[in-house]
Amino acid sequence: MTKVFNAIYVKNREKILSVTLFLYCVIGYLKTSTITNIYYCNSILNILLLLCAVILCFYLLFDLLNKKFKVTWFLIFGVFCAIGSLIVIHNTIICFFLAFLYVFKDGDLKKIAKIISYALLVSLVSVILLSGIGVIETLNGERFNKIRHSLGFNASTQASIFFFLYCLLFNFINKEKTPIYVLVLEIVANVLIYILTDTRTGFILTFIIVIISIILKIIENERLKNPEKKDIFLKIKEFFDVEENNKKFSVIFSLLPIFFNIIFALCIVLYRYNFSPAVFLNSILSNRFYFTMTAFVEKPMTLFGGFYNWIDSEGMYCGVDSSIYFYLFNWGIIPTIFILSVLTYVFYKAFRTRNYWLFISLVLILFEGMIDRVLFDIRYNVFLLSLIGLNSKMFFGANSENKNNKLNKSVKVELK
Repeated sequence: MTKVFNAIYVKNREKILSVTLFLYCVIGYLKTSTITNIYYCNSILNILLLLCAVILCFYLLFDLLNKKFKVTWFLIFGVFCAIGSLIVIHNTIICFFLAFLYVFKDGDLKKIAKIISYALLVSLVSVILLSGIGVIETLNGERFNKIRHSLGFNASTQASIFFFLYCLLFNFINKEKTPIYVLVLEIVANVLIYILTDTRTGFILTFIIVIISIILKIIENERLKNPEKKDIFLKIKEFFDVEENNKKFSVIFSLLPIFFNIIFALCIVLYRYNFSPAVFLNSILSNRFYFTMTAFVEKPMTLFGGFYNWIDSEGMYCGVDSSIYFYLFNWGIIPTIFILSVLTYVFYKAFRTRNYWLFISLVLILFEGMIDRVLFDIRYNVFLLSLIGLNSKMFFGANSENKNNKLNKSVKVELK
């Protein structure tokens, strides 16, 4: 029994957890597609999700017994929010966030991002192919007399969101080493998805990612040719690298999640008073100001959210999609405070540790999160797991002894 335990808990831990993360993400992506309309498919996905939860619970239990992490105030608050969400609205997202955060405590964010990028690519291609050959249903919508194809997903925006996230992860992993042919493929695929789905935000953000990658490649080539010359980007980096500047701007930029949502709230107020730019922006954003304003008027805000009917009298969807406001109504006030706290800290540490690529990635996710519910779900925002690289007492109770993702071979728990 001890040999089996050691094989699972020590020797094959990284492989098992990597597969678990991959499976968890694929399940989540497939659940946003019409594959769930096939008989028993949704039940199978739920069983696999339960399997992921059991595996994570096993590792978390023995990690706690082996004192690989300690109970901290962050963990207590997080577990409180997770249990509240699980009981009240049967939501498991916070549960899985905490579980993966703690089992990957000594992990490598790039490796984790690579796993999720594979899950994204496999899921996206599979759903589009199954839709193309007619195995699963394709739902079509219409906006301004233009047909919007869902490509097998439950919403026409989903394919564009997933492709944006895949490009963000792939380019985050490779940075200036991203091959030119990949950047060309990203542009072509982005245009095709936009033509089919008419999803503007994902289209624009994906282009921004490609442009940033191209600029980095150009800068890198120029630096290799003339290493003594300082370009404008290097000067900007050097400015932010100065300890005093870095410390000050880390605090300022950490408030971006709160600032963006205050701006969104001001736009809602301006829209309510028929301020022309806000009215125009509301139409561009598919009535998101109107829907959020209506929610504030008609829906109650509770400590742990609730189940609300987001379908109007005409059978049209009228839900709140802007991430923080979605969490506020559907998950409740307390989990939203937890989410904002985590986001603020992640933004702060990304800039404070001078990980500017991580910071840029977080900003792009934040832009997407203003109109879609992607901010606090590791399947969409894997950068939340950047907390694992902090080795902070706030999260784990002690600094990590192993920064290379290798487990201590000595197992303190004996099984008989």
